[in-house]
Amino acid sequence: MADLGGRTPRTPQQAALRRHRMWQIAGIALLVAIAATSYLSHRNRLPGARALAGERMMVTGILSGDAFTIHTADGGSDAVQLLGAIAPEPPHAAESQRYLADRVIGREVVLQFDGTQSRTSDGRILALAYLTESECINLALVRDGHAFVDRRVQTYLQSQFAQTEAEARKRARGMWKDGDPDPMPAWRREWLGALKRPTTVESNR
Repeated sequence: MADLGGRTPRTPQQAALRRHRMWQIAGIALLVAIAATSYLSHRNRLPGARALAGERMMVTGILSGDAFTIHTADGGSDAVQLLGAIAPEPPHAAESQRYLADRVIGREVVLQFDGTQSRTSDGRILALAYLTESECINLALVRDGHAFVDRRVQTYLQSQFAQTEAEARKRARGMWKDGDPDPMPAWRREWLGALKRPTTVESNR
């Protein structure tokens, strides 16, 4: 008998059982891999995972001053969060919401995506929305003083966003009519504070 180092040799039944268990584990791993692939494929086909880019969709409702619902081509609905534009809080929120409703309810929009993120953490489509080739709703909100420029994100329109907001403040449009609106988002206060802090330059001597 071969020296097995003190180990008890497996019986044919034990060896067969071990092979059976290995096949079971391999089968489960394969099913998990197939399920994961199927999920990712399905997720990427969901409206908002860039599948809606360039399609014209009807706006059906308003969620806030910077978000609305759309009717999708498959007969469903989805929520859109406007990229780069953040509506103010009360007392200016209602005016911002009315402005958005007047511009988009019952009209068709085309979505454009910028960057790698196409949905927010709560599942809303994150995009630029256009009524025409030259009329961006996100920019219109900022232009007429009904949204802040979101300084936490970068888009290919960032410089245009910044210039548009500066013009709205200069001309006292919308929420800027009485100076800086109050309350102001915490992230914007931090951004303004950073701008006001002096830049120190250390010289090597």
